[in-house]
Amino acid sequence: MSRLQAEWLKNLKQNIAVYEEDLRQKTGLDFPGIAAAANGISRDVICKAAQRSGIAVVSVTAGKGEIGGFAQSVGAILSQAGFHARVMPYTDVHGLYSAHTTPDIDFVFLADDDTYIGLDLNRRRISENSRATARGFVTVLETMCPGGLTDKDVLMMGCGKVGAYATEVLLQKGAKPVLFDKTPAAQKLGARLELPLCSEREEIKHYSYLIDATNEGGWLTPDLLHESAIIAAPGVPLSLTEAALAKHGDRLVHDLLHIGTLTMLGELCC
Repeated sequence: MSRLQAEWLKNLKQNIAVYEEDLRQKTGLDFPGIAAAANGISRDVICKAAQRSGIAVVSVTAGKGEIGGFAQSVGAILSQAGFHARVMPYTDVHGLYSAHTTPDIDFVFLADDDTYIGLDLNRRRISENSRATARGFVTVLETMCPGGLTDKDVLMMGCGKVGAYATEVLLQKGAKPVLFDKTPAAQKLGARLELPLCSEREEIKHYSYLIDATNEGGWLTPDLLHESAIIAAPGVPLSLTEAALAKHGDRLVHDLLHIGTLTMLGELCC
């Protein structure tokens, strides 16, 4: 997955209610609903947790440095889900310590260059974003597919960390994943899980259901997609060209942070 860039996040907070409504139209789920469904729990569990749980978001400046707007964007997503979320005034270890010593903080969200996590300070539990993103987007695809995913061929595009986790979730749900990646990752994952491969881009159009966890951006043209393709796309940047987006956008769910963060939130509320 690509490292997020500040310019990608600049309008996230302003557009968050519009995104939630679009998600509701496509999946039938709002933010608390996504958090719940991706973790197999009731929406009421999320709503009750929102009434009693405070969340701190801590910026991290280590490595390549703080991503401008990241903490604010995470805070906006959690707030839209009904939680009291605040961005801590301090960064790094000081920020985490400050969150830990603030009486009404129960969860902490923070990320460095490699790992994005949510912490439950009270129960010593953790949620990791790559696994959560995979589970969340499989859930999204499941809600958009008539009759669910059982016995459905699903093209898993991109077999890195998120793609590998998503493939395992697809198998748990009774789907039949087919793997596609321009690197040897698909062959390695396919050999481990005994799954078939899609070896050529031209074969992509044979699949109605897709999860796109690739990170190239702007390469998936309309002629490469099935006429009625349903796509859950955690990959950043988005693979679809503008023409493909215009044709398939009403059957596409894609975001930078929302679904992964919400799934992390739901896991901490379990």
